[in-house]
Amino acid sequence: MTRLSPMTGKTLSTVGHSGFVEPIGISADRKGDIYVADNGTRSIFCFDLNGEYKYTIKRESFKLLGGIVTPGEKCIVVADTALHIMKETENAQKLASQEIKVNSQGRFAGVAVDDFGNCIAIRTEKTKSVIQIFKDNKILSTIDSHDSKLKRPSDICVIDSNHILVVDLGNNCLKQYRYR
Repeated sequence: MTRLSPMTGKTLSTVGHSGFVEPIGISADRKGDIYVADNGTRSIFCFDLNGEYKYTIKRESFKLLGGIVTPGEKCIVVADTALHIMKETENAQKLASQEIKVNSQGRFAGVAVDDFGNCIAIRTEKTKSVIQIFKDNKILSTIDSHDSKLKRPSDICVIDSNHILVVDLGNNCLKQYRYR
């Protein structure tokens, strides 16, 4: 992490971690904790607001990390070949985990969660990429951009209660979709 001066744009500090191999995604929760998904180690690194290392989450079920979002306090959603939803347990010692799996080849590239608890993810397969909306571990809908195909979508974010933005590397653009 690099902090820049808002006045001059000069580097104030840089924070790294010796465990980083291939960091690919970042998210911050409401407390200010920062989570970095690292594909090389198949891990999630957690830092406090000052960049101090706190802990690492490593799961054997992580395969090819594609994104991370922290929709609420004590909740982390990781995009991979499945969507991993991890919530802190009552005693705050463990993360309870559940997975949303799709019966097809491919992986999830990016993930976002809206204010209604819908999980919105980019699903990339060999010949196509789609956006899928989940609620309570079930697919609510799928958006296939028929006339403007996603070529290499990499990330997604919710911009209001009805719209999402997708970063499409293959088309060198951002694409906006209505999903509700």
